[in-house]
Amino acid sequence: MLRNSLRNLTGLTVFLVAVGALVLVAGGLAVAQDRTVNSSVSVEQDQINTYTVNHVLQAGRQFFAVDFLEADGHGEGDNGPRAGMRAELWKGAGLDEKFPFLRLNGLDSQSCFACHNSAGTHTPEGELFNTQKPGGVGGAADFASVLFGNAQFPEASSSFSGSREIPDFETTGRLTHVVRTPPRAFGSGYVQELALEMTEELTEIVEDARSDAQANPGIGVIRQLTTKGVNFGYFSIICSSPTSCNETLNNEGIGDDLIVRPFQAKGIAATIRSFSKTALDFHHSMQGVEVVGINNDCDQDGLINEMAVDNINPAFNSSALPVQQSLGNVLALSAFTGMVRPPTEAPLIQTFPSGENIFDEVGCSDCHVKSMKTREMPQFRIQIAQPAEGCPTNCGGYGCSSQLGSFAEVDATVHPAKEAANQTLNAKKSGSFAAGFCPAGFYCIDLNNPGTLPGDFYPRLPANKDGSVTVRLFSDLKRHDMGVQLAQTTPPQADDAGNTIANREWLTQKLWGVRDNGPWLHDGRARSLHEAIVMHAGENGNDTSSDAHGVVQAYLAKTPAEQQKVLDFLDSLTIPLPQ
Repeated sequence: MLRNSLRNLTGLTVFLVAVGALVLVAGGLAVAQDRTVNSSVSVEQDQINTYTVNHVLQAGRQFFAVDFLEADGHGEGDNGPRAGMRAELWKGAGLDEKFPFLRLNGLDSQSCFACHNSAGTHTPEGELFNTQKPGGVGGAADFASVLFGNAQFPEASSSFSGSREIPDFETTGRLTHVVRTPPRAFGSGYVQELALEMTEELTEIVEDARSDAQANPGIGVIRQLTTKGVNFGYFSIICSSPTSCNETLNNEGIGDDLIVRPFQAKGIAATIRSFSKTALDFHHSMQGVEVVGINNDCDQDGLINEMAVDNINPAFNSSALPVQQSLGNVLALSAFTGMVRPPTEAPLIQTFPSGENIFDEVGCSDCHVKSMKTREMPQFRIQIAQPAEGCPTNCGGYGCSSQLGSFAEVDATVHPAKEAANQTLNAKKSGSFAAGFCPAGFYCIDLNNPGTLPGDFYPRLPANKDGSVTVRLFSDLKRHDMGVQLAQTTPPQADDAGNTIANREWLTQKLWGVRDNGPWLHDGRARSLHEAIVMHAGENGNDTSSDAHGVVQAYLAKTPAEQQKVLDFLDSLTIPLPQ
């Protein structure tokens, strides 16, 4: 819808912005190229419930799959945050800082699809040999699409300062600090819901322990931090009075805030929206108002309120159309990302012991927990965002535009995952909770029955009789020490709240769809599933400092035929064709 403020605007520039066209004038003729962010596709966050789910998801698909243009806000200005990096990298190219792409530290593509484009391979019915599957939007990609990061480039200093305590690392002469393969988005809405439920359960465990200790002064209370069968350590508390207590948190594989963060290789982001808003900035320099605030041109490209149709004229307040479009369009992108169809399992001829039996026997499923169950009528919950106060500065010493997921919620009054947990627990205490509960300040989509949608979003996972969903994701959504050889050896990354993550810790990756996600491991060093298994404990499986060393050795002790059964089982974990 067009608001009065836009209706009252006049002039050729505003008209062109409103219809969403890039106009080039050559020889007196106007040549227009349609923008990706245009008035027909855009949604407004404060009106989000007036749109059909189908509209929101298809809008998000366009923002995911179609190239952003310079008129949309793609790229930085000559003096943008990464201008020095571009000037250094493209010396001799004739453009230096004017070159619009960087490749190192983002500015590496014009669409999400550029690096998330493969659903794997299959043999089409009636044909002889393999080819790429259709429906690859939201998938992974080959090593050619990996992310390279070095926020210190081109200085390459060996010391690293910031708001966090970081030891010195020898980084001189290194071009890259971080290498990451693009993850698949398939089924990520289910994963986020499981993580939010786990955060809620951990919050409840701590709250109940505090209540018990306050009600019984002098008696120590210890609670295991176990949710959905995964243990994250323990919490203990003893109170001398209801207002004087001593607490001990012995947490494992999770931050001190007890938020389960299921996204990115290090477990950085708790929600898809937190990741999406920073990915838009990192990869494309598309800076939404929830990242840089209203009317701020932080990337100095001459445009403001990006991800809105009118990114030229200043908005008067937070309810103005450009602001709400910017917020709404990032919401739509997040909605699409979370609702792309989930992975499935292909039929597999089983012989005893099956590959899955051996997978369990050697200990793979200790961390790659095969399934978790959601609550009844699970919802994909997307936080309603607010504009930032201004250009981001609290990035722990890293360049803010060189971040991806880290510090995304560092300025939030309450972290979105905690907000969802608090509201749900309060609803349970008040008796207002019911299946399908959607917290205030969130946009929710029914994961079981989202409505009539294109084939990209189907098939869905089947619901159990009680409306819950069993998700065979093959992950405990927990971080583990993977040893010296897999350790990150450059300055450690931080999660979305700014908490430092140990360099040797990595999130247990979800194996559903693993067949169609190569190359494997966080940086793509493994070219086959066998290599990926062995490298859980170093190049030859001999790194005794890795939590996975015993599992790798048990796998290597199996006969070649037994190992092949495990690989055949993993090969059955695939991405389905769109319906």
